[in-house]
Amino acid sequence: MLLEERLNNWIDSYNRNGYLNGTLLIASNENILLNRGFGIANWEHSVPNVPTTKFRIGSLTKAFTALAIFQLHEKQKLYMDDYVGKFLLDYPNGNK
Repeated sequence: MLLEERLNNWIDSYNRNGYLNGTLLIASNENILLNRGFGIANWEHSVPNVPTTKFRIGSLTKAFTALAIFQLHEKQKLYMDDYVGKFLLDYPNGNK
């Protein structure tokens, strides 16, 4: 059985039991293995979640940004001591 089939079977079992509400993207080596929406995005209008549903994630963006910075640091594409101005040339006070 292909990995995509196994993932879909696994996700379907969670979905059947009502455990999922949102969207799920699983990728490996730049290949998308699964990209699906689950549950309801808007209960009042019965709008389902789809892969392109936009969510208000509030302060979680800081965690995603930090993770991306650490991944780039691991790949030596940036360093923790780099200033924002190194990448965004016109950023105000980017050299601080």
